[in-house]
Amino acid sequence: MADIKFDSNKTLATINKEWLAKFPYVYIRFVDHPKWNVTHAIIRTKEGAAEFSINAGMNVGTFEARHKDAYGAAVELCYVKNGRMYRSLGEHNSLTLNEFNAFAKEKGGVEITTAHPEWFVTSIKDTDILRVGSKYAGGIVFYLDKTGSHGLVCADKDFGEVRWGEASRLCLESNHNSYNDWRLPTKDELNLLYQNRDVVGGFANERYWSSTEYSHTGMWAHRFNDGRQFAYRNDQFNFYVRAVRAF
Repeated sequence: MADIKFDSNKTLATINKEWLAKFPYVYIRFVDHPKWNVTHAIIRTKEGAAEFSINAGMNVGTFEARHKDAYGAAVELCYVKNGRMYRSLGEHNSLTLNEFNAFAKEKGGVEITTAHPEWFVTSIKDTDILRVGSKYAGGIVFYLDKTGSHGLVCADKDFGEVRWGEASRLCLESNHNSYNDWRLPTKDELNLLYQNRDVVGGFANERYWSSTEYSHTGMWAHRFNDGRQFAYRNDQFNFYVRAVRAF
């Protein structure tokens, strides 16, 4: 059976189409990423991720390990029975890909393209790919983790210019864009916001409060006019507030 080449610029949906021509009862799923049309280049976490090819004689465990080594993203092989997803487990690692496809069929699995043709779209919309600057989860993305589907957003506007205690309260009590888990950014998160200030937008060239304590009377703040961080008494200064939340 001919090889299937994993190219970092192919989408998962495209690779699944090639895959299902050879293994019709089994599909590939990103463990930590929900999108079918995201490319491997988007989710990979290693610089210069290598392309690789597979064939029907490769073991399930070897395939999953090679994919993670190449792209830094975990995948699992799945099949569908009675509308439910069943995953490859450790006990199947020694099966070849061809054997696992036969196993899925034997267990009552259905051909994936018949069961879920809507999964295998080929077009990629720009709005489907999360990146720094994307509007998402009530705010604007300024950090993404290795999966590309989790990270941090900041509010799309400042919450005011106030003392530290009021700044913390404004964030914790906010229901901005229908989310109620806003908080002040840490010192390091403020630095990320500063580094991405032109992409995120809307910042004043002023000081912003962080949630990081310097002493029992002082908190760290970030100066957006020059990028420097200093500690200030939390009861004497009014600084700007930009809330953040995790997704």
